[in-house]
Amino acid sequence: MPTLHWLIQESGLHNIRLMTGKSQLMHPIVSVNVLDNPDVIKWFKQDELILTTGFVFKNHSELVPRILRDLKSCGCTALGIKVPRFFRQIPPEMLAEAKALDFPLLELPFFYGFSEIMQRVYHQVYVEDTNRQQVSQNLLFQLMQAVLDRTPIEMLLLKAAKGLHYPLLLIDARHRPLTAAFPNGNEAAASKLIASFTSTIPDLSPKASSLPDYLCEGNHRWGILPFPLPNRSGTLCVLHETGKTPSLPASFFEHLTQILAFSFEQDHITERSYENRSSVFLQFLMYHQDASEAEVRNLCTFYGFPHHCTYLCLTIALDHFPPGKKSEGLRMIKGLLPDFTPEPATTFICANENLFCCFFLFPVDYHRLQMIHEISTASDALAARLAHITTLPLNFGCSACHQGLMEIRTAFAESLQAMSLRKQLSPAAPNSYLSLIPVNLLMTSGNAPKLLQDHLLAPLIIYDAQNHTALLATLDAYLQHGCNTSAAAKDLFLHRNTMIHRIEKIKELLQVDFTDETENLLLRLSLIAVRLHNH
Repeated sequence: MPTLHWLIQESGLHNIRLMTGKSQLMHPIVSVNVLDNPDVIKWFKQDELILTTGFVFKNHSELVPRILRDLKSCGCTALGIKVPRFFRQIPPEMLAEAKALDFPLLELPFFYGFSEIMQRVYHQVYVEDTNRQQVSQNLLFQLMQAVLDRTPIEMLLLKAAKGLHYPLLLIDARHRPLTAAFPNGNEAAASKLIASFTSTIPDLSPKASSLPDYLCEGNHRWGILPFPLPNRSGTLCVLHETGKTPSLPASFFEHLTQILAFSFEQDHITERSYENRSSVFLQFLMYHQDASEAEVRNLCTFYGFPHHCTYLCLTIALDHFPPGKKSEGLRMIKGLLPDFTPEPATTFICANENLFCCFFLFPVDYHRLQMIHEISTASDALAARLAHITTLPLNFGCSACHQGLMEIRTAFAESLQAMSLRKQLSPAAPNSYLSLIPVNLLMTSGNAPKLLQDHLLAPLIIYDAQNHTALLATLDAYLQHGCNTSAAAKDLFLHRNTMIHRIEKIKELLQVDFTDETENLLLRLSLIAVRLHNH
């Protein structure tokens, strides 16, 4: 970027004199503007060179302090005044004010037009931007070639640090330092930096959502410019001294983080599930609720999640597996899954040591209720198969159907909630979030469960308690089988006549005849309320 020093000494423009602000010689110039009246100051920008004929100050010396202070507060690079035009020389009071502010004043010779000065500055900006882009492209090419040559991540980071001329620090998804590199290759300084980073952040859990904007190493204080890797497996930290933030465009660091993410995968740094390499994807679902749509899209692209499909999420808890058996349990579930995946669904699996999460992916136009029915049936069959293999309890939860990028975490959250609700009822309860909506409503609706029990089932509960009967269980089976007496009797291992006798007693106690669908629904909700109360 051109600077004041370049303008005075190297631009080819002669007889430009710096009158004040000699400490600001290295201040950059990113653009040029003209001051012809005091109202235009509101449009001036940081690092802008301001040119004037001085007419705005003629006969208005009272404007000098305010305008100079405004230019200083805007972060403008300097004010250049043409002489002799309206001033034979810059007035002493203006020089004194600028000197007090340490703000650069330039004396510009009358024979240079403003357009010529602007042309020189913008040409230099263009040349330097072009050179910078070429250098950055060459660096990215070298780094990509290094990844293809399987260069270790430590050497890759060192090559990047030398190319950027800034220290770099690489941390994993849990904010744990992995490796650091200084442009001069000082390994001792890199080790010291890693130790300093560890002591700076007290919370290194996956829930730690942000990095500090500084890093203390002894008496040195680094600024941190963080760039998350697109697969959420870590963060690249560019360290800089105060006032020396890297000027490379964000697109450069976007490409750099993509290269580092590939290197992560290549070096097996990313925390992976056992065969799918996607525990980072699951970690994203669990902890990164504030991620933008662009971040979610990048993650789906990196891991190959086809978010354009219609999908639902099945999650299985592995908390009952002993620590040494969890990887074996995951492989067992994954091995059985293809046998229970209905056509035309495909699967996307992500897992960690406590959860096995499978997204069933269907065509966009597939009937949603059919999807839920097929996956609920498949998961029940999978549970039955697993029950023959292991005696350990496994809890299942299945989401409703969803579509689109931002619904992925919703589907995962629903599967967890379904699993939690099912655990509070019984292993025989439905595993679908949609089927468990009545349970969820009852758990969050205050006095509704007690009202349902008192108004509908109280006579039955009292009768069972006094006579040691099981009319409540009979009613539950009867309603679950759609008021089919024979099916309910078979389910309870009762003779059909015994079932008929019990149903007649229930009708007498509750004053119902099971012909009113609304009444039947309330009875089913009442039975759920009883199960929740007894859990």
